[in-house]
Amino acid sequence: AEQTSLVSRKAIELWQEAGMPVDLVQLVLGTGALQGNALVSHPDVNAVIFTGSTATAKRIETALAQNAAPETLFVAETGGLNAMIADASALPEQVVKSVMASAFQSAGQRCSALRMLYVQREIYPQILEMIAGAMALLKVGDPGELKCDVGPVIDAAAAQALNTYINKQQSRIVYQTPTEGLDGHFVTPTLLEVDGINDLDFERFGPILHIAPYDVDQLDSVVADINARGYGLTFAVHSRIQSRTEQLCSHLNVGNNYMTRNQIGDMVA
Repeated sequence: AEQTSLVSRKAIELWQEAGMPVDLVQLVLGTGALQGNALVSHPDVNAVIFTGSTATAKRIETALAQNAAPETLFVAETGGLNAMIADASALPEQVVKSVMASAFQSAGQRCSALRMLYVQREIYPQILEMIAGAMALLKVGDPGELKCDVGPVIDAAAAQALNTYINKQQSRIVYQTPTEGLDGHFVTPTLLEVDGINDLDFERFGPILHIAPYDVDQLDSVVADINARGYGLTFAVHSRIQSRTEQLCSHLNVGNNYMTRNQIGDMVA
């Protein structure tokens, strides 16, 4: 994101203060269309490491294919409509703990964050009630305070887009975390009930969680729907049935599969 440029600049300054040679790392700031395109289109580039949208990653891939050597390395970590599936054998407390971290930590501003939660119908009412109860305890406010769980989103434009989306989904709102008197770019943590992942048009990068029930005989179609969206960085499965876990992980086309845990904080052992 272009908003991260200031963080990058500060990091470079700190490294140089610590003794890093000034000419070792070059920081080039600019827009993707101008400076970014010029860099990834240069024939001498031999590696590109990118984090951002799928659309931009595709443009970089095309530029490298047209200009770079065949052996040029390209690593792209893009976001997506990351899903979690919890079946009837899952431990409800463990599911809810994982959901809260995956959907609302960092105000939902993680490429790996949970966007679509599927819960088997037999335990759906219980999980729904427990998630609402956990959301009621979230503290939204200044992230400089230890009591805070959810801070503001990155800027005014992001907050406006997210709040506009929520306002258009009034009939689907199951629960919203109580928030009062907040001054800043805040978005209320919101739980929306949908029919499935096909109700999501694209990734909403904030504290918004979508949830849907499924019947056990619908599991294959749920997997097919997730795969059909064409992108997914992370997936989590909560189940105590090993064969089902193995089946889901082998059939889902995602970057990282997480089992009975949250799907953020990519620390793969």
